[in-house]
Amino acid sequence: MLFSYIKENRKALSAWLVVVLFFSYQYFYRMLPGALSDYILSNYSLTPSQFSKFVGIYYIFYSLAHIPLGLALDRFSIKLVMSACIGLCCVSIMPLYLKLPYEYLYFGRIISAICSSVGVISVLQITSAMMSKKLFPIFFSFSVMFGILSASSTFMVVPLLKDPHNIFFFMIVFGGIIFVCSVLFLPHWIDNDDKSQNTQEKSLFKSKLWIVIALIGGLLIGSLEGYVDIWANIFVQLKHNLRPEIAGFINSLVLVALALCAPILGFIEGKFREEIDLIILLAFFILFSISCILFLSLSLMSLVILNIVLGMGSAYQTIVLIKVSRIVPGNHVSFATAITNMLMMGMGYFFHFYSANVLSFLEYDGLPGVVVLQKVLVILPITSFLAILSLFAVKKYIASIPKNNL
Repeated sequence: MLFSYIKENRKALSAWLVVVLFFSYQYFYRMLPGALSDYILSNYSLTPSQFSKFVGIYYIFYSLAHIPLGLALDRFSIKLVMSACIGLCCVSIMPLYLKLPYEYLYFGRIISAICSSVGVISVLQITSAMMSKKLFPIFFSFSVMFGILSASSTFMVVPLLKDPHNIFFFMIVFGGIIFVCSVLFLPHWIDNDDKSQNTQEKSLFKSKLWIVIALIGGLLIGSLEGYVDIWANIFVQLKHNLRPEIAGFINSLVLVALALCAPILGFIEGKFREEIDLIILLAFFILFSISCILFLSLSLMSLVILNIVLGMGSAYQTIVLIKVSRIVPGNHVSFATAITNMLMMGMGYFFHFYSANVLSFLEYDGLPGVVVLQKVLVILPITSFLAILSLFAVKKYIASIPKNNL
């Protein structure tokens, strides 16, 4: 069925491949500073606090751009919007490639964040509009898997490079190739039944439950965005005295596990329909694994296993989105899931902002050591624990009201 559909819908497949390429590209780019943390700190004259702000500013602009870019994709040519974002994303790498001052790096990071947010939106729009409803889950699952595997490859590939600076040139060239593909293969417009619906999004916010679940999802995102995204490589290298390529490989297992577990968890949820219980279980995975990684003396094998467990737990985001889609009215699902993703990713900025300010408070300007990073990252198990308590409260609330009132 899948292969026959592909043969009959080559234009749809071409468009899907382009948006998946960009989605994977921007994911790789997003995680790149974390994989190059020691290189950037030493070669761009950044303090740890500045570096944390440089990485963290991405998430607030990435989150804020969801709604305006979603509207732009609806109202203007998809080819135009996507091509512009891909082109600007390539340009945003230039400050890193040219080793420009900190202010330019900051500006480039903001531009990349805004343009990157079109990646997940375009994947959703192209996949839902151009693929059959039966095949939508398959194509979307593959899209997410490719994106996360691309992100995980940063920790595998980058440490192997003799001159990490070359990766910036590669990113510019590869981004240019995706830009050309977007001009050649993306449609100007897609038919979307949702455009004709005169929905009133304000009514969506009358139900607070889905917003609460989204915010709880944000509390859990710190271990992925606040640890793996920025400090994991340095922390593992220093704590376990490992070479950068070994530390990078171990940390990449978090994202590999996340990529592989997301579709499996989707299948489990579809069979049992116990989203909150599943999120609670995954939250315990996160709490246990991040606490052990940060504060216990571990063997290399234990570290590998805990990184895999952390990745499995981080797949909770898939279940959060599914739960939200089941709570809100059908004609609001796309909007609500976009807001949910925006809120969760926005919390990623909080963790970076927090770590930057703690480092400033500690007046630590050198490469942070294990003890310093433990003081910075202690917030992660705390927020995970708060999320678990909140989830139990949500579960109790859901049990107390009729299902048709959710």
